[in-house]
Amino acid sequence: MAPGTPSPARVEFRKFDGSPHWAFDCLHLGQDSHGEWFGAPPGTIAHRPGGREKSARTVEWDRPVLFLAPPEAWWTLTFNLDSSPPLLSSVPRLGELYGDVGTPIELSRQHADGESGGRLLVRLIDLDLDIRRKPGEEPYVDDEDEFAARQESMHYPEHIVHGARAGAHELFAIVAANDEPIRSRYLRWAKLLISSSRPRRPRTAPR
Repeated sequence: MAPGTPSPARVEFRKFDGSPHWAFDCLHLGQDSHGEWFGAPPGTIAHRPGGREKSARTVEWDRPVLFLAPPEAWWTLTFNLDSSPPLLSSVPRLGELYGDVGTPIELSRQHADGESGGRLLVRLIDLDLDIRRKPGEEPYVDDEDEFAARQESMHYPEHIVHGARAGAHELFAIVAANDEPIRSRYLRWAKLLISSSRPRRPRTAPR
């Protein structure tokens, strides 16, 4: 599916015990063989409510962000795009990659008032493990200590542990090999996000 007109969407992470985790509003850019693509322009607010283990936190992204959600994978992938001036060119530069290991996504449509049929809603359970790669560096697995601790505190069943480890292994291999969609496929979605985020010039009334 080629990129089309972006539409409103929302992404909501939860933890295995049902407690809310990170959530943010964004744009649904479209889909291709890699999954559903979402984008958030600079100034997007992401919020995490406080809980037993972590305090509440709100961040404002200072750069465009792409979010890939494959339909059956045990991971999602965030592309932080370089916010320096060359970003405004036709070839956006890739900053840090941040992969979240979690359950396969659930998609639905929901109006702001809770009725069905409106914006696309993405929900998934965050399973602690992260795959990170900073520019010019090798990828690494993060938060293995949290994953081990929550297997005990949240009583992860065996299939959840297996799915999380398999998802981390799969995503790490993609990132380490710089395989698609990281090599180049993300670019068309990045360009769509950037063009959608630019202020539109006011039309000049005919004289």
